[in-house]
Amino acid sequence: MKAYDPSKIVILIGGVKVEGLELDGDMRPYKYLTNGTEEKAVHIHEMQDHDALRKVTYETMRRNCEGLVEYGIRYLYYKQRGDTMRKDEWNGYYKSFFRGRPCYFLEWRGVTYIWVQK
Repeated sequence: MKAYDPSKIVILIGGVKVEGLELDGDMRPYKYLTNGTEEKAVHIHEMQDHDALRKVTYETMRRNCEGLVEYGIRYLYYKQRGDTMRKDEWNGYYKSFFRGRPCYFLEWRGVTYIWVQK
């Protein structure tokens, strides 16, 4: 039996092409916590200026952050048919620390979305 590879699944949701399948409650090590509009600016700036900050790829973030694809469909791309998170030139993917916890974060058109280690 072949191993299941979620990156090989392509589905259409509301006309948006989604590569990979992610379900809420999956076993990825990072979970969504908050975004820059709901969090104090000082914590966001500390995360962005942390010595451990490094840029990562969409693929790295998708492997580690549960619900990343669904989050993008529900909240970021609901009105922009045909856009995908991977190809959007406005996205930046990073790894750092948020309030002392390892995190990944997505910067999308001026808003920061944060996943922290479980």
